[in-house]
Amino acid sequence: MKALRSSLVLGLLLVALPTLAHADFGDVPNRIWIDLGGSTNDLSTSAALTGQAGIGASLDFEDVFDLDETKDTFRLFGTWRISAERRYIDFGFVNINRSGGKIVNDEFNWGDYTFAGGARVDATFNTRFIYAAFRYDFLHEDKVHIAGSAGASVTTLKAELTGDGNVTGPGGPISGADTADSSVTAPVPMVGLNIHRAITHRLF
Repeated sequence: MKALRSSLVLGLLLVALPTLAHADFGDVPNRIWIDLGGSTNDLSTSAALTGQAGIGASLDFEDVFDLDETKDTFRLFGTWRISAERRYIDFGFVNINRSGGKIVNDEFNWGDYTFAGGARVDATFNTRFIYAAFRYDFLHEDKVHIAGSAGASVTTLKAELTGDGNVTGPGGPISGADTADSSVTAPVPMVGLNIHRAITHRLF
């Protein structure tokens, strides 16, 4: 069975939810909060794909395929207050898609495909996080909330290599372009410490 091994260093949340500042808008309902925005992520990606001959050498996607090491992305955070006070459900979504390509100098294996030196290889690496967590306020004062949270993120990693020339597949040499890809989805546990502090009781 093919397996994708990847290590990522991401400049975004994985363990703790961000510290947020909320203002009191008087009688406006505040059961659900939605936070839309963006983030700048520093990334480092290493991956290998298992084929019939075993697992190939780990590839540094930023070095071998010129993937961007920094990526600006959209992200969504939200909170649903499920009781009058103290209990919340936090949720969020982050999606990071990158692509690059160049003529490789050295031969390498990716699953059942062999890309020879001199082949043009285009690569994509997509990362998606969908998370949910339960949060409970240990301290619930008018201006300050301190809480602990626990949940999980469903993380999906997908890598794709497209070669054009000097590529050998499971059936032998390939004429023209061909694509080899793989993906993995797994839950990642999350724990967090949250501090919410009101800037002011009213804006007006």
